[in-house]
Amino acid sequence: PTGLETPIDPEGKRLSKTITRKIVLARAIADNPKILLLEDNLSNLNHDERQLIYNNILSKKHGWTVIIVSNDEIVANKCDDRYVMENGVILN
Repeated sequence: PTGLETPIDPEGKRLSKTITRKIVLARAIADNPKILLLEDNLSNLNHDERQLIYNNILSKKHGWTVIIVSNDEIVANKCDDRYVMENGVILN
């Protein structure tokens, strides 16, 4: 891989899913978004990598609004607000 400029094959044959997800996340963060939407895309990273990334993303210094869709309760507990959805209905 050549950093952020690494070409990503649409069929995902050149790079592993883990590397592809890291590159996509890095590109999103590098754009300094106002809103960052993450949908369980870190689930296949090891625990330490996942914690490091979530701690960085959720730090207040960025000023981002971060929306995380996840089944991971550890991740949910790091968030300021948490909503539970069941059968398409928000329960909170």
